[in-house]
Amino acid sequence: KELKFKSDLNALQARINPHFLYNALNSLASLTHIDSDRTEKMALSLSKLFRYNINKTEEHYASLKDEIEMAEIYLQIEKNRFEDKLNYSIDIQEPLNEFVIPKFILQPLAENAVKHGISKITGKGMIRINIFEEANKVIIEIYDNGPEFPGGLISGYGLQNTYEKLKLLYKKPFDISFVNTP
Repeated sequence: KELKFKSDLNALQARINPHFLYNALNSLASLTHIDSDRTEKMALSLSKLFRYNINKTEEHYASLKDEIEMAEIYLQIEKNRFEDKLNYSIDIQEPLNEFVIPKFILQPLAENAVKHGISKITGKGMIRINIFEEANKVIIEIYDNGPEFPGGLISGYGLQNTYEKLKLLYKKPFDISFVNTP
């Protein structure tokens, strides 16, 4: 049972890494002909993300502080790509910094907000990540000001992986909900 659990978790991680790498390399490639300094900055940030992933491969949990750092590096990569079109804010209640959650939860959700929200608008984009405690639950909210999902929400790699990872790692109830409005 333990081997199956580890195998399932590792399979989830193996699926998300190529998906993220594909998107990140496309972002990097689109920038190469525009600005070499920004391309270098983006490549260095990308290497930080992969260092985080490679150095802690056997660990399934991380502090919110570490997860926020990785999400912020990702958002910096995308801000470098989109320049003034993307702004973001991250707000966490101070006592929750050391709260432990499954690893690689925030970054795929932030990536989803960029891919399906910010990249679809012509004006300025905003992503807000708010993390707080309410009624003995840790709430993670990720907002973007992009358009609603046409035809409703379709769960892609990032969302599906997040759900499956939470299902595997948490014996306690958890909830994922979406508000699909522009």
